[in-house]
Amino acid sequence: SNKYWGWGLEDDEFYIRMKEAGVVIERPAGIRSGSKGSFLHNHSKERKRDHDKCYNQENMTRPRDRQTGLSTTVYSVRSKRQLVVDGAPVTFLDIHLECDISVTPWCNCTGTPPKYQSPGHHDGLTQPSTDGFDQWWSKQKQLKKRIQETCKMLGPSFGNKIKENELKKWFMYDPRHEILYCRNAKVATTTWLTHFLRLSTLSESEKKNTTDVHKRIPRLFPVPDDLDLRKLAKS
Repeated sequence: SNKYWGWGLEDDEFYIRMKEAGVVIERPAGIRSGSKGSFLHNHSKERKRDHDKCYNQENMTRPRDRQTGLSTTVYSVRSKRQLVVDGAPVTFLDIHLECDISVTPWCNCTGTPPKYQSPGHHDGLTQPSTDGFDQWWSKQKQLKKRIQETCKMLGPSFGNKIKENELKKWFMYDPRHEILYCRNAKVATTTWLTHFLRLSTLSESEKKNTTDVHKRIPRLFPVPDDLDLRKLAKS
């Protein structure tokens, strides 16, 4: 997975991958995870990546990552060093990992609220009072401007040409919490579906064992045929 930046959590997701693949996992007796019972960790205070936990990636990366991996890794080799250790030749590589800020805006530990701090409410695209993420925020403004220009060019009647039933299949509706959601691919859809999974009436066991949220969850929150989508969105 390429969604883990800062310290920790990536091993938990890797553990789930191995379990799903049927890999037998063995642990030495007396070795546990967490701050007690594990190997001693020597971390430098000067190297923030050794101890920082960025934003709320613990929650954002909790679902099994089926989007990123080795095939989506982008990196460059900054330098190579040849050493000899006890007569054995060793090559040290200095690797620079590229971050896709649209997928993981927390990758540099700036630009997103601290882990336990609520981002608060923001109207429109007003800059929130958090550190950084100027690049990501600027991109969002550009996207919003492009949408506005496209809608202006096509005119208000464009939406009327799309049949109601065709629109509804992309929407999810939770009447209990009065939430209407439009699925938009590659824009945190998995995260939203995970939230809907938690809101569903499935048992805790079913929620825990649900792996493909994209197939199962939308079926649990259909927009009823007798409800007008546009009126629902304005209510």
